[in-house]
Amino acid sequence: MPRNAHPSNTSSAAHSRGLAHPRYIEELYELARDTSPRTVFLEDIDLTGQARQESCYSRGEALAQFLFELDGLEECRSVVTIATTNWLDILDAALKDRPYRFDRVVAFEPPGYEERLAYIDYLAQRILVPAQMRERLAKQSEGLTPAQIQEAVHGVVIEAGIGKNESPDWEAIFSPDSVDVAVVKVRRRTGRIGFNTRADTKEAGTERCPECRR
Repeated sequence: MPRNAHPSNTSSAAHSRGLAHPRYIEELYELARDTSPRTVFLEDIDLTGQARQESCYSRGEALAQFLFELDGLEECRSVVTIATTNWLDILDAALKDRPYRFDRVVAFEPPGYEERLAYIDYLAQRILVPAQMRERLAKQSEGLTPAQIQEAVHGVVIEAGIGKNESPDWEAIFSPDSVDVAVVKVRRRTGRIGFNTRADTKEAGTERCPECRR
């Protein structure tokens, strides 16, 4: 092999449901060791790695197996584990505080204006958002994640009720009002993200919308 050549690196993406089972985790890392160098990508690791005193050990066996695979008796050379979570604070101390299990924590802040605009331009390759509305959407969507921005774009199209064989007028569909309403529905009046609940409307002291009265 030439001096500057690098061996290929394969990747494994683990199913979050499988991570609830110790045997699944064991087989995942057996495969990783047998085919190293390999990257193991685990999404929503909090589903397995919740703090044991908080989760009442409901997934204690899976967590124990995972900790063992990260630094157990069998060496796991040339295997890198990357995990994601939106709930870093609820992870077990053995995962988030002990050295050499996860060496780095990288926090991703919501995208800035230029990043939001670039992502909206990307979405516009499939949904023809007019240029001026892309800029408006980028300005109005401060604090939203890419997934939430996508939901706002999809929301405009859904509310327009475009038929399967129609040739839509995208300039009319993506009006300033439709864009603003879509962002508000994603963000909610309270500034939080998601759907309104009875508790939210009661707390805010506002009347529920007609759709919510059903």
